Amino acid sequence: MDESGFNLHTSANYGYSSVSEEAILYQPRSQGRNVFLSSIISSNRIEHFKLIDGAYSRQIFLTFLNECYEREVF
Repeated sequence: MDESGFNLHTSANYGYSSVSEEAILYQPRSQGRNVFLSSIISSNRIEHFKLIDGAYSRQIFLTFLNECYEREVF
């Protein structure tokens, strides 16, 4: 079993300036969204996975384990 989280932003900062001048105003870019992946992997294949947007909570983890139990992954 493994759990990983990802943030889908592309760059930390950007700025504006006239041609041939250093940028003065820096503004943070959008933070993007968080994506979490839980998976159970055997030596032959991925047995089960769950990909969610947003925060990963205890309830989501328990739901993942129940899904694995129902699919007889264990």
